[in-house]
Amino acid sequence: MWIQNNARSFTECTECGIPRVIFSKKKLTEDQIACVTEPASMYSCGAPLFEEGHEYYDIVVVRRCSLTVSKPELKAPTESALEARI
Repeated sequence: MWIQNNARSFTECTECGIPRVIFSKKKLTEDQIACVTEPASMYSCGAPLFEEGHEYYDIVVVRRCSLTVSKPELKAPTESALEARI
């Protein structure tokens, strides 16, 4: 799941400011991306992107924030790279 080819978008943690990559094993439609955009703008450390039971809960995920972040995670994909994967 946590590989570059599964990166679909990115957000920034509202608490620590660290950029976080949004992953999904499946390519997302434009409607699905729109559904992800709002919760991603309010993402904070330790919280899942969606509540348990939501249709995207197990499909679209963000690695939880931690004190140590690997360098590959800090390098968020560019918009053009993400659009190519959609």
